[in-house]
This record gives sequence, structure tokens and C-alpha cells, in this order.
Amino acid sequence: MMNESSTDSTDSKSEQCIIPTDNDVLCGRGAGTLNHRGNTIYRGFVEEKKIEYLTRHFKREKRQIANEIVEKIRNLDPPGRFLCQDKGDGEWHEIGDVKAREKTLQALRENAPIVRRQLEEENAVMMAQLVQEARHLQEDAQRHAQAKATAERERRDRGYSLGPQSPSLPSCSGSIQQMTAISNEQPLT
Repeated sequence: MMNESSTDSTDSKSEQCIIPTDNDVLCGRGAGTLNHRGNTIYRGFVEEKKIEYLTRHFKREKRQIANEIVEKIRNLDPPGRFLCQDKGDGEWHEIGDVKAREKTLQALRENAPIVRRQLEEENAVMMAQLVQEARHLQEDAQRHAQAKATAERERRDRGYSLGPQSPSLPSCSGSIQQMTAISNEQPLT
């Protein structure tokens, strides 16, 4: 017959034993952790936020981005955990939010110089495209203004004008009789 204390210690030990699930992020190096499904999901979350992280200037904002990633892992179904394997007994242990955030901040900083350089190159290309587009718009506006000026000159040369400064057309703000005379091309009386 087993005494109660031995059963309790066995039960508490089994409760402490953590078995990683597919949504857990495993800390460590090697193919086992690299290819683990939870780590793949985690790296995807990190990549989604990396550019946003690198463009932030304040530590508070950067920490918030890391916290969001940790929270996304913890909100998976089943909930993801950040686990580290004890080298002594081989057991997995939860590392907690602080270490999970530190791990995430480090992951967000990985390859930062390369990513920043790519961003600068993309920005330079976009800026060149915007400058070129602005030039085209300016040229179109100049062509439009020239065409309008040419059309106005041709109208004046023929004795017509659409502008208010034209002496050839009387003002339409007068009486209905004046407007009727203009439309019928009859002289005003």
C-alpha cells in the first residue's frame, strides 16, 4: 500500500513535467528548435513586425512590438509557451514573459543592418519614381497651360473670347434682353 506523501510527490512531479506542443516556442539552437512548428510561427510573427520595429525610435515602442508578438504566441489555440530545456535533467521549463520579450527583441534586431540597407534602397527607388512622376505631372500641366493659351489666342484672333476680360462679348450679368440679343446676334437697342 502506497502512502499519501509518495503519491503527492509523484503527482506534483508529473504536473511540473512540460511536454512541448506545436504552438510552443523552443529556446535553443539546432535543427530541432529551428524546424519546430511553434518556432516557425514565431519567426513569421517577428518578420511581420521587423520593419515596424526598425523604424521606431523609442524603446517603449520597441518593447510594445515585442510584447505584441509574445501575446500573439500566448493567444494561439492551444496557447503557445516559451520553453527552455534544462541541460541537467532534460525537462522543459517556461521562461516567462520578461525572457520571452528579451528573446523577441533579439529576434527583431537580427539582420537589422541588412534590412535597413534594403529599406534605404527601396526608399531611394520610390523617391526616384516620385520625382519622375512629379516631372511628368509638371510637364503635362505646362502642356495643358500652353494649349489653353494657344486656344485663347486663336479665339481672340477670330474675334471670340471666353474670358471675362474680352471686350468682344458683353457681360451676361445684364438684362434678359441683352442675353437674347447676344444669342440671336442682334445689335443691342
